[in-house]
Amino acid sequence: MLTTQKRKFALALMSGKNKTASAIAAGYSAKTARVKGSQLAKDPEVLAFIARKQCETVEVDEVPVYRQKKSEQEDK
Repeated sequence: MLTTQKRKFALALMSGKNKTASAIAAGYSAKTARVKGSQLAKDPEVLAFIARKQCETVEVDEVPVYRQKKSEQEDK
């Protein structure tokens, strides 16, 4: 089961933080963050969550979005 802390860790890792910083962001102690970050980065539930999130991102990126900037709308 993916706990709240594991989810926070995975999201922090995906945002570009390293394993230690991600563990701290997830609420783990700074003293144990290095070890816990390494353990969580190998956790099958965390890896599966990251894979699912990456698939969601790919699907969104494949949909073209056409927006006008505010300055372009005001010019018309």
